[in-house]
Amino acid sequence: MGEQRVYFISNSGTGQIKIGIAVDPNHRIKTLQTGSADRLELLGTMPGGRELESELHDRFAETRVGGEWFDPSDELADYIEEHAA
Repeated sequence: MGEQRVYFISNSGTGQIKIGIAVDPNHRIKTLQTGSADRLELLGTMPGGRELESELHDRFAETRVGGEWFDPSDELADYIEEHAA
């Protein structure tokens, strides 16, 4: 089994960003796309597991819209640009 990665996925319809974890983020986005009428785009990934995911959920909590989905903010966009590949 591979290393877990934190991923950032954007919903083209709402602009919201999902922060989650998966061993294979490309497979994960395909699974999510099946249940979404809006196009989903993988913005980036970074090494990390549940602990980092939880830290990011806490860090961006004020923009959480539900579950692992967050409204886009300049701070979140900057974080993704700086840390995710």
